[in-house]
Amino acid sequence: MKIFIKLTVCNFFEMVNAVILAGGRRGEYMKKDNWIYRKLFGRIIPGEEKSVRIYKGKPLVSHVINALKSSKTIDDIVVGGNTSLLKEAGINDVKCLEQGNTMIENVMIGYNYFKRQGYREKILLAPCDIPEIGGDSIDEFVEKAREGDFCLAVGDKKFLGEYDGIFHRFYFWILKDGERKKYRISNLSIVKPDAIVNKEMVEYAFSLRKIMWPGNWPNIAKELGWKSFFDYLRLKLTFEYLEERFSDKFGCDFRIIEICDPAVSFDLDHNRDSRKLRKWHKLKKIKA
Repeated sequence: MKIFIKLTVCNFFEMVNAVILAGGRRGEYMKKDNWIYRKLFGRIIPGEEKSVRIYKGKPLVSHVINALKSSKTIDDIVVGGNTSLLKEAGINDVKCLEQGNTMIENVMIGYNYFKRQGYREKILLAPCDIPEIGGDSIDEFVEKAREGDFCLAVGDKKFLGEYDGIFHRFYFWILKDGERKKYRISNLSIVKPDAIVNKEMVEYAFSLRKIMWPGNWPNIAKELGWKSFFDYLRLKLTFEYLEERFSDKFGCDFRIIEICDPAVSFDLDHNRDSRKLRKWHKLKKIKA
């Protein structure tokens, strides 16, 4: 049945391959276990790779793999990360590739693997820490991202509904259709790496996406232009302007794609996030 569905979809739409970014952030976590540090900041246990952290009985990355496998628009899947740890965690149903030192290196490692197999089209980039994402949401994103060289998924705050407040995440204001709306940037994207001229700028832009950090404001203003930065502060910035600006910065056709699933922003960065997701599940069960 699964094969029949995929073949049927493929007749009408081009399927894409996927790279799961499961690389460890080298040097980010403390070398020694520190109880006070974990209690204060809720960080993942020092020395533990986020991708293989157990959530609902399975490594985080396994949930993302299963979501991609259930999608009707995803063909081949690879995981870029610490291959030794991935193997120890039992990740053996997809190809695992040894991670590089940067996000862009990890993207290119996955893309170059597919190129050696004869695949040179767009790839979906999925983080390893969004365990609640579903195959339907991935299909929605892929279908909406048929145009453009670099498509970034964002979520409208309104789709959180009764689940708003489970995760305290930063939302940015955008002027759309005459209304001021709140959106959250996700780490889910579809890219054609060979079409991106300035790959280093992509990495730099992702490092600035935490606009709530005042230390980033001067650099964000530099990239957007001070007038545009003040437009943002006055709640007058639009997606159209951002697409035009970053298309120029990246040297490719950049698009912003809205998807409806709130789970795209349910990333598990901290220990407390697991507790909040359990609260979310409890709320869903009560509502049902």
